[in-house]
Amino acid sequence: MEITRPLLLLLLLLLPFLYYGYRRSLVDLSRTQRIMSLITRIIIVVLLILSVSDVQYLKTDDKLAVMFLADISDSISDDGLTETTDYINAAMKSQGGNQQAGLIAFTDKAEIIQGLSEGEDELDEELKLAEIKKTWVDTDEDAGDTTDIAQALETAWGFFPANANKRIVLITDGVETQGDAIHTALRGKDFGIQIDTVPVYPSDEPEVMVQRLDMPAQVKQGAPFNVEVLIHSNHEDVAEIRLFKNKFEVAKQEARLEDGENRVIFTQTAMESGTLTYDAICRTTKDTRYDNNRALGIVSVTGKPKVLLIDENESQARYLTRVLEDAKIRVDVRNGLGVPNELADLQNYELIIFSDVPANRLTEKQMDLVRAYVQDLGGGFMMLGGENSFGLGGYYKTPIEEILPVRTDSEKKKETPSLAIVLVIDKSGSMGGIKIELAKEAARASVELLGQRDKIGVIAFDGSPFWIAEMHDASDKQYLSNQIGSIVAGGGTNLYPALEQAYFALTETTAKLKHVIVLSDGHSTPGDWYGIANSMYSENITISTVGIGSGADMNMLGNLANWGGGREYFTQDPYNVPQIFAKETVTASKSAIIDEPFIPQQIKPTQVLSGIDLELAPFLLGYVATQPRPTAETFLVSDRGDPLLASWQYGLGKSVAFTSDAKARWASDWLEWPGYGKFWTQLVRDTMRKTTLSNFQAGITKEKGTAHLAIDALGETGEFLNELESDISLIGPNLKKQQLAVTQSAPGHYELDFPTKDVGPYFVNIMQKQAGEIVNTQVTGTVVSYPEEYVVHNADESLLSQLSATSGGKFDVSVEEAFRAPEAPVTLRIHLWKPFLITALCLLLIDIALRRVDFIRPSN
Repeated sequence: MEITRPLLLLLLLLLPFLYYGYRRSLVDLSRTQRIMSLITRIIIVVLLILSVSDVQYLKTDDKLAVMFLADISDSISDDGLTETTDYINAAMKSQGGNQQAGLIAFTDKAEIIQGLSEGEDELDEELKLAEIKKTWVDTDEDAGDTTDIAQALETAWGFFPANANKRIVLITDGVETQGDAIHTALRGKDFGIQIDTVPVYPSDEPEVMVQRLDMPAQVKQGAPFNVEVLIHSNHEDVAEIRLFKNKFEVAKQEARLEDGENRVIFTQTAMESGTLTYDAICRTTKDTRYDNNRALGIVSVTGKPKVLLIDENESQARYLTRVLEDAKIRVDVRNGLGVPNELADLQNYELIIFSDVPANRLTEKQMDLVRAYVQDLGGGFMMLGGENSFGLGGYYKTPIEEILPVRTDSEKKKETPSLAIVLVIDKSGSMGGIKIELAKEAARASVELLGQRDKIGVIAFDGSPFWIAEMHDASDKQYLSNQIGSIVAGGGTNLYPALEQAYFALTETTAKLKHVIVLSDGHSTPGDWYGIANSMYSENITISTVGIGSGADMNMLGNLANWGGGREYFTQDPYNVPQIFAKETVTASKSAIIDEPFIPQQIKPTQVLSGIDLELAPFLLGYVATQPRPTAETFLVSDRGDPLLASWQYGLGKSVAFTSDAKARWASDWLEWPGYGKFWTQLVRDTMRKTTLSNFQAGITKEKGTAHLAIDALGETGEFLNELESDISLIGPNLKKQQLAVTQSAPGHYELDFPTKDVGPYFVNIMQKQAGEIVNTQVTGTVVSYPEEYVVHNADESLLSQLSATSGGKFDVSVEEAFRAPEAPVTLRIHLWKPFLITALCLLLIDIALRRVDFIRPSN
């Protein structure tokens, strides 16, 4: 028995006052009943005093609960999983009668496989760890590429009973890639949790691993440098090492590998400026794991600036390319399919120019990459006008539109003809899931792009047509959005009746322009496609078609668009559908393209136009109508007042919109104008990413999921630059920006650490100032080639020993010791305040009855 607050027992000295009250009481009850009431009150008070004093009953028990924690991450070989299963089964054979055992398997997550059970209970054959891991990987292919021992320990805590000694048997190689197991073990010790550890050692199977690429972080253009490939092997072998630069093979070597660390050196020359990504792949005759046979590295090459010009008609890009290269600006020209798919490729350029490129040529990821390149890495971006640019290109509500200093949903002018449009959307069963959701998103985008005087109707069809929204004013956008949201996929595919319904509805409208957009992913029941398309065309109703996926009837849809005087689109990626609808809606409304000659008018001074006399400039023959953003700067406008040249700062980079073009359509007269080259050269230089040439050196090293950035800051004469104001941000594989805090650890030396859990490239944007003046801007990076789990490690005996020592457990515990008797029985404290309090409440009711009812004297 133990009392937590013994001083409160002094309250028992108040008991005589109860007797005093009894003696002074005037209650008309029999003496016997009054004594019974006094005794009841004394007991109640005593029980209440014992409750607040926290009287505890101490009970000892030698019960033992053992939870086995089995590491099944990718760093554990199949042999290791088998050994772990055998160990647990053998240990369970020594389990005693007053002992419990359970099993938890873990990687980055922990899951109970077998709850705590008493008595000898061998693992079921179906619960072998290799089979458990296979089930996890089938559900999530990345399930084994992380080890979180701390998470497993915390999960085990929740299964231990209070009345038992608690022991964890941790079976792992100790390769901890996430969490802090030591910190967790210290917390667990406070709850009496003991941790035994069993190291799992790597197998003796042949293994070759490319550890990393060693090369300088930054070199000058034209300078030679070495790319060193570090290869670890646990046996002698012959290897072929292939080296790739920006995905193109540039060298190959055959090398004899020794047991241990090997170095293979390639000499490279940085012929072009930009960011170079090197990839080394090693192939040997004997190997077990192939996931770790490659490593990537990044080197930044300083030199002449480069521009990436994306133009659907590459031959038309020659005019702009010529004037820029005459100004010593290197230009790479690609069509819409050449937009980079990786941030490292974009980093090769100081400026990205989109010239007449439709949005449906880009994936969502490519748009996100361009946005991150501008916003977070300080790159420049420029969009030029054309039939596939701005709103006409389908950029409404895309990541690219977010970058632009203008909005692509241009306001319709009063003189613009009204439009009536019907969207005919396939809602058959094959359109289920993400397809129908994107179709609804596309329909809503069309609604938002229409003007106040426009009308729109929406028909969904499967085997039959259904009016989702009959011809309605496009201004009632909320109603239309709600109606579109009600579309549910299911049924067959019969387009013809739906097309008839659209035809009949449009013939009854008075709009000047009438248009139908058809969306389908399959083959429709046959119909008179030529007849209905010809009839609609004769009534000035045009048809455009959009086919999704390989199942779409592109022959029929193509003919329908051709006969109906519209446009045909085909995409394998349903995520392109909203951009296609946006482009088609703007094109059909004929509100965005202004095909008339005009002289640009300057409304705001800018250094871009320094030395250029626009009064002598020839006519531009057209442009795309847009709306300027409130915080953007507009320098040139058309004679209608629409933006022609606008720019703004977007994050760390700059974005420019020039709504006419730079080629032989709208700018045909400008091509021979002497100011053409100067205008574009100055505009491009002003928009490019700004870099400084300094004596700053930045390098990144990596170790066990953490990267270390070190910056050495030197002035022009070699002096240390101290107490610089630093703005450093990180862009990882998920493209999310993260601000990093840097510390100065020595004269002119700055450093910081950041986690590198995810596989892929990490770019660090560095800007440093001295007295408010920028003295260093550069971008450096590193690459995580494969998860830390794939690195060949010996068991981390140091970590496992520390875990055991910290918690009072044993390192490398044998099978026989897993269920050894605890050093001392567990003491269970049973708090008695609750039964005392309940008893007091019950006695209180009795006391009330004794004082209210005379049970002794008979009533008259």
